[in-house]
Amino acid sequence: MQAHHSLRIAFLSTALLVIGALAGCSSTPTTRATERGPAPVRDARGADRAGPLQVAVLLPESGQHLAAATALRDGIMAAYYARPAAERPELRFYPAPADAFGTLAVLQEAAQAGASAVIGPLDKAAVAEVAASPSLPLPVLALNQADSGSARAPNLYQFALAPEDEAEQAAERAFADGHRTAAVITPTGTWGDRVHASFRARWEALGGQITAHERYDAAPNDLGPAVASAMGANAGRQRHDELQQILGRRLEYAPPTGGEARCVFVAGTATKVRELRRELHGYAAEGLAVYGTSSAWTGDTAPETESGLVPIRLPEMPWLIADEGQGPVGRATLAAAIPASARSPLRRLYPMGIDSLDLLPQLERLRTPGQSYDGQTGNLSLDSQRRFHRRLVWIELSGQGVRVLGYDAPVAARPAAR
Repeated sequence: MQAHHSLRIAFLSTALLVIGALAGCSSTPTTRATERGPAPVRDARGADRAGPLQVAVLLPESGQHLAAATALRDGIMAAYYARPAAERPELRFYPAPADAFGTLAVLQEAAQAGASAVIGPLDKAAVAEVAASPSLPLPVLALNQADSGSARAPNLYQFALAPEDEAEQAAERAFADGHRTAAVITPTGTWGDRVHASFRARWEALGGQITAHERYDAAPNDLGPAVASAMGANAGRQRHDELQQILGRRLEYAPPTGGEARCVFVAGTATKVRELRRELHGYAAEGLAVYGTSSAWTGDTAPETESGLVPIRLPEMPWLIADEGQGPVGRATLAAAIPASARSPLRRLYPMGIDSLDLLPQLERLRTPGQSYDGQTGNLSLDSQRRFHRRLVWIELSGQGVRVLGYDAPVAARPAAR
């Protein structure tokens, strides 16, 4: 397995080196001018681009996380070859142990071999094991987050594409757009519960009210009842039936076009959210606004051809929607070297790999309150537990295509890092 990955990395390295040389030197994404405030300003001070002299990369080489690890590894290599040769650290790849309890031993091994920083682990259980350790032999940028509890070691940083961040920003965007009541529709299961809890907590903290929360089964099913219930249509039908009984005669029933909610937050896969949008279209006559997370978008920039879909607003990472895609770590360049990066359902992990290497020289600076890094996955900042949060760019999907709305001004600051 080690030999297989060494050959693959060597092939990928050659492709990225050639394409990167043709693409130029700029690797920082730009986005279109915003409609609701400026994008974050990049830190003006020159950062040490080289960072650590030797970086250990701890990723699985088999098992259920292999596909994700491969995309992350490819992103790391893309960031590596985007740098001038003199600024490239030495990379050493370590296979993640099958048992999460062996992770600390691998970190110790990397430190003894001369590594000055680690990217990984990826597995959530392994991250939890590292987070429970009172001390670590070197700075660790984990590619996931522990479920709960504070990281004990002061040099552990947790970087994940957390859907909770996106749900929270959806609440902020909807509130900034003037909405004060919202219905929520999420899938059953842990992921849906996490997204709902994040949206609700932020929405209610801002002063908004949740009018309804409906959960749907992710398996193929009729989503109409869930949408009708969330929009208040069921309550209207119930009142209609009660009135029929009181009067003793049959009455014509006309479903409400606007329901009781004018703002709806939906979550799920792109296929499921598309079905929800089709059901919600019947309620759009009175200015219905729909918000979601990036999971609702496949990355296709072509206008939607299916009629009867209500527009939806989503937060997305700059890498997927930047105006230019030809830089050494841009979408077009990466797609030329790694065709899977343009069509993989894990495509968002490539820019995460890019950011993981580029973040290493920024870690100490980002511990200072108010500092951020304008990366490929978003504008990144640390909270008080050294967990990364991403501020994303807003887009709207409709029959007119993908419209970039830009960054929203933050509604409130996060807890200061310490």
